[in-house]
Amino acid sequence: MKDAFTKFEHAGWERVADKYDSTWASSTRQFITPLLDAAGVSGKMSILDVGCGPGYVSAAATERGAIPIGLDFSAQMIAVANQKFPRIEFRQGDAQNLPFPDATFDCVLANFALLHLANPERAMAEAARVFETGRPVRI
Repeated sequence: MKDAFTKFEHAGWERVADKYDSTWASSTRQFITPLLDAAGVSGKMSILDVGCGPGYVSAAATERGAIPIGLDFSAQMIAVANQKFPRIEFRQGDAQNLPFPDATFDCVLANFALLHLANPERAMAEAARVFETGRPVRI
């Protein structure tokens, strides 16, 4: 986290992770079903949920039979997600430098994550990189 924008965002989410439900969840959760529908999430698809926050997209993907990994740069958000959804894998990491090999996932999702990134173009390139070879791109 070298740039001022990322430091600002990270410090903010570390500070308010436990307040997500009482402030933003009612807005962001209403987009989860349309997001999963648009991405065609179903079955045993491997999903990367970038900027997973408290894990609601990952949980909804699990309900459809998918196998998600939630990723967030905030350790506090990952702690909240792990508490809410202990059977789902969540990891701390950078959307702009994904800690996964090429062609790992069937689908990469980001529900309100890109606006919190200093370099969303880099995050999109990383999302494309980790798609499984031969699968349609769904962002």
